[in-house]
Amino acid sequence: MLLCGFMTARWVDRLERPLRFLEIPDLAAFLAGMNVLCAVLTYVKPEFPAQLLLEPSLVLRGQIWRMLTFVLVPPDLSALLLFFWLLLYFSYLSGLERSWGSFRLTLYVLLGALTIAAASTAVGVALGSGMFVTSLFLAFARESPEVRILLFFVIPVKIRWIGAVVWACIAWILLFGGYVDRLAVVSGLVNYALFYGGEHAFELKQAWRRRRYR
Repeated sequence: MLLCGFMTARWVDRLERPLRFLEIPDLAAFLAGMNVLCAVLTYVKPEFPAQLLLEPSLVLRGQIWRMLTFVLVPPDLSALLLFFWLLLYFSYLSGLERSWGSFRLTLYVLLGALTIAAASTAVGVALGSGMFVTSLFLAFARESPEVRILLFFVIPVKIRWIGAVVWACIAWILLFGGYVDRLAVVSGLVNYALFYGGEHAFELKQAWRRRRYR
């Protein structure tokens, strides 16, 4: 796993010098803060998010900012649930930024947003930011599997087990979901696959070898 981790990191390291100008310092705080601002503006002006959402036809008409701004629109939740969602969102974003640094997080975020936007525009289907957020959570679960959160604010649960449930839901969608749901999942996990695909492939290969020679 460590060997593959270094291999996965190597291609990112090669990009860091030429693409360093893309780095956004304190990106976790920026993303969480913009979600808060968007939520406040939505309460004041309910039609505001429509200016940010990923609409393929509008992107093709020149509104290319939508390929990034859709990730700034928080989920449609009650004020209380949104507050706790934002706390969780910021906690694992900041955890990733501490583990990776700002450049790696910026690259992961850009890859996640742009692959979803590209898939949405290519097929003409509007996609939301759900899988973008999910890809960030799965990366955090991969980096910090032993971290505990309070489920229902009472039950301590390791992130690794929540991640396992999320992966099970993803598998269900891929097997039984509709076309749009499958497109959202596949395009939303390209960044995760680029960062961790090598590690997972190595682990599966090692598990197969252990089982074969048991």
